[in-house]
Amino acid sequence: MVRLLTSGVAVGARRRKEGPTFAAVALMLLWVTPSALSRPCGTPFHSDAISFGRDPGEYFIRTDWKDDRLRPRKGELIDDVAEYFAVETGSTVLYMTHFTEKDLPRAEWRGPDPVSTLRTFLAAAGLELETPSPGFWVIGTEFWNENSATTIFARPLDPERQGFRPASEVGDMERALINQLPVREGCGRLRSCQIGVSYYWLQEEGPDTLLVQADQPLGSQDHPPRTKVFKVRLDRSGSKIKVSCLWASAATGPMLTDIAEDFDGDGVRDFVFGGGRYDYGTNEILSGRDGHRMLEFVGHELLVEKSAPGLKRLGVEDLIESYSDLRRYGPATARVLTYSSSDGAFVGDPTVNVRPTPIAPAERRDSANPIDDARRVFAAAVGGSENVRAYQLFGSPDRTVFRVELVPVRDVAPRESITPELVKAGFPARIWFRYVSPGYFAALERKKAESRH
Repeated sequence: MVRLLTSGVAVGARRRKEGPTFAAVALMLLWVTPSALSRPCGTPFHSDAISFGRDPGEYFIRTDWKDDRLRPRKGELIDDVAEYFAVETGSTVLYMTHFTEKDLPRAEWRGPDPVSTLRTFLAAAGLELETPSPGFWVIGTEFWNENSATTIFARPLDPERQGFRPASEVGDMERALINQLPVREGCGRLRSCQIGVSYYWLQEEGPDTLLVQADQPLGSQDHPPRTKVFKVRLDRSGSKIKVSCLWASAATGPMLTDIAEDFDGDGVRDFVFGGGRYDYGTNEILSGRDGHRMLEFVGHELLVEKSAPGLKRLGVEDLIESYSDLRRYGPATARVLTYSSSDGAFVGDPTVNVRPTPIAPAERRDSANPIDDARRVFAAAVGGSENVRAYQLFGSPDRTVFRVELVPVRDVAPRESITPELVKAGFPARIWFRYVSPGYFAALERKKAESRH
């Protein structure tokens, strides 16, 4: 039941028709791990104007505000509301959208059960709640619920080094990562997409500490696709695994597992992420302690000072403060970097780094090989080539003559879509869920028909 709150007078409103508006095709293999309601890693707060919970015998969602500037308008987050009711029923939510499509009125929605209560609230927000299979909900607009297909999978990030453990050993953990991290996003503007969690065991921090990545299908001409990154610890003390999030961040490209260095000397391994597989080519270093970005750079190599016992100096071919710099500046913007505790980042040494003036793309030329150039400048700063370790990002550079210790770095991210056929052929991944709305195949047929004409 919906009650509009108007000057303190409850006015009855028509209830939305109960039950799903369409049938759905779904293969539900996901075992749900309900836990006490807590804010998932990286999930932002919803408006303070929205409250929800349970009175004796009824569930409720209420919107109220004293200042009209606090009114929940179009684009308001609904994650916290949905997750509360999902936990109440032990369900998992797939979000085709996280935001309301309409301004919300000052009102109260009540019902005898979580599904009916949430459904009427979402209807007022311009959204639909569908239940294609027991324990699984889909939230989105009518269009995207009718015209989308989503696959959810889990895989080890580096199976070559850490192995592909059987489901009997890590299946509960994989399902917990999917259920308890904010990774269950739909396709956005894509009709078909994949939601995957890739995990890497941080064995030096204990048997239950992991780095987890989740693809996020975002990007534009000026902003590369982002990957959600979580550092988590598993709590196995209860009957179900709980995922404790140590920090959440984002990066461009996959973690480069072959680089295991503590760059800032704080005693915790830091992480390098490589975007070399994309045209953008940006690479990033995140702090292992709290996940903040310490450096963003471009180039074929990351040079590291070998002899430093703690804090290390770094060398790169090009340093960028933002992605737009990559388009404005040519090579040799930076060579030697030191960690600044006040900035929480690696910054260029002004005595050996010269920032060039902007140049046109057609004029970007360097008389010397920029890789050799970076090696020479860095070696001179750290006491010789014997103190230089060069991590080769995504392949060996050509035509280099200045010799240093070379460490090839593998690209461990999959280059193929994770499909049932690929997994059946032996690819180290598990598909835990596949959802196909009934309108998806019809939309494909319409698209094929249009292409023929």
